[in-house]
Amino acid sequence: MPKGVSHSNLWLRMNSNLFIKTYCNNHA
Repeated sequence: MPKGVSHSNLWLRMNSNLFIKTYCNNHA
């Protein structure tokens, strides 16, 4: 697996986790 691809996947995972946290906080 290319380095750039794994980096993108890691970024997407972190970004989606952050989105979920803010979404839950805003809609608690």
